[in-house]
Amino acid sequence: MARRISETLRKTGMNVPVEFSDDSQRVRHYEEREDRSEETEHDRYRRKQARLAEQDTSTSLPIKVVQDEVVKPKAGTRFEGPIEKLIETYKDPREVVRHMTMGQYMRYELRGGQIWEGDSLIYDGTAHLQET
Repeated sequence: MARRISETLRKTGMNVPVEFSDDSQRVRHYEEREDRSEETEHDRYRRKQARLAEQDTSTSLPIKVVQDEVVKPKAGTRFEGPIEKLIETYKDPREVVRHMTMGQYMRYELRGGQIWEGDSLIYDGTAHLQET
């Protein structure tokens, strides 16, 4: 290809570059250029590393420590006992319902300030009614 370029340049009346005039020089030039390209790639890599080090990156940011949040217990998230114990503890039917678990809430319902299990009255707000 170099020979073709040099022939084209001679035909057009332009001077042929020295590096293409001799085959040994051409090989030497190719080897030098190859060495130079490796150096430049390495230099480019080093320059890129230096440039990135100067910029603000995630490694230069301060480490933030996340503090644990205080977990507050929520009402009704734990089993406090059977319905009888809830009635003894809280007395008010609305408060009893607030402290029921999901299973108890599905079984009992609050109607008109009274706690019912299906069609039978369990607690009327004054006394726990035992149905047998």
